[in-house]
Amino acid sequence: MNTKTIWAALALATGLALTGCTTSGGPEAGSGADEASAPAADAVAETTGDQSTQGVADFGSAWTWDDGLKLTVKPAGLSTAGEYASGAEASDGKMYVFDVSLQNGTSEVFDPAILTASVAYGDEGTQAEGVFTEKIDGFFEGKVLPGKKQSTRVAFGIPAGELDDVTLTYLVDFDHEDALFSGALAK
Repeated sequence: MNTKTIWAALALATGLALTGCTTSGGPEAGSGADEASAPAADAVAETTGDQSTQGVADFGSAWTWDDGLKLTVKPAGLSTAGEYASGAEASDGKMYVFDVSLQNGTSEVFDPAILTASVAYGDEGTQAEGVFTEKIDGFFEGKVLPGKKQSTRVAFGIPAGELDDVTLTYLVDFDHEDALFSGALAK
């Protein structure tokens, strides 16, 4: 499938999801980017077990839905995109990398085919561009069996000076509300 087809499908899925139904759920406390440079090991500026804003999880925490599906987003750090990366042009070649895991705690097979991330940063809510490299594409591959887990890495072109107010939103599917992760990220 080519890149234009993937983006068109993701745009259609996002539009449909905005009009779809959801189930309840929410945040739960807890849980080599590109060859050019590896992200910092301790990338979370501050993560607490308390969720100060209802319906928004801190980075490094898990978002768990009532049916047992669980998504964890852990900042891996700011990195320099390699020469073959796409999407880091507006951030002067910088990309922020996140480690994402999906735990299927439901009793059914889960298909993460339309699971999509987006990032907004700063006071104006500027949309960050997704960064794709030889090693980071942000997609989960295949289906997740009950009790099993899958992990991937996703990166966004966030300027180094804009890490104080970042919100990452994950559209999971049409049956689950969006998962929101927000906070300051370490440089």
